[in-house]
Amino acid sequence: MSSELTPATPAERWETAIVDGNLEKLQPSERLELVRRICAATGLTMETQPFQYLRLSGKLVLYARRDATDQLRRVHKVSIQIVSRETVGDCYIVTARATTADGRTDESTGAVSIKGLTGDALANATMKAETKSKRRVTLSICGLGMLDESEVETIHDAAPAPHAMQQIEAKPATKAGPAKVTSEMLAQIKSAHAMARMGDEYWAEVRQRYGVASSKELTQAQASEILDELMERVAIMAEGRKDGE
Repeated sequence: MSSELTPATPAERWETAIVDGNLEKLQPSERLELVRRICAATGLTMETQPFQYLRLSGKLVLYARRDATDQLRRVHKVSIQIVSRETVGDCYIVTARATTADGRTDESTGAVSIKGLTGDALANATMKAETKSKRRVTLSICGLGMLDESEVETIHDAAPAPHAMQQIEAKPATKAGPAKVTSEMLAQIKSAHAMARMGDEYWAEVRQRYGVASSKELTQAQASEILDELMERVAIMAEGRKDGE
């Protein structure tokens, strides 16, 4: 019985993490070291928190946040092209192709259910499919076989575990918080919102998503994500008009 109570050795903990994909048994310092190694291997800046923890099927795993895929595209000079958009049954599917500076290519799809959706809800779903395809192909071509945050909400038993990341963070008390949105960015968002013809429901969804009461409380990273979404919607609308001509 005493052997069953013996704590796992560092080698056993790492074996579970690497072979079984479960980071649960790693000590906070060991999880920090794992994140550091991944960031060093991929060129990511760890201080921007490109990864977050997720409890999935009884395991603690890493998933990539939007900042991770944005950095990867910039660092590895990955260009993204949407090669197809199609509706199959109740699903809207977008295929994105990634190309690196040395000519390597890869493709991934992003799919969402659009059953019963109309108006802003349908527009948001189509943008989400495009976002999924772009982020999935970015992770794939850069050699990171993990979920990205646009996929997490569609997995019924997935539960983000931010406390696991908080355990390994060591931020100085005087460290400045995320940069707040600027007036110029808010003006760009307002213009893009008008061009995308999105209603008040979109702003309600944005406030709920980021936990803010006003757009002035957004960070620059959040504002950039919103602007990207709106401009993706504008591009989809433009392509739709071309197809109708």
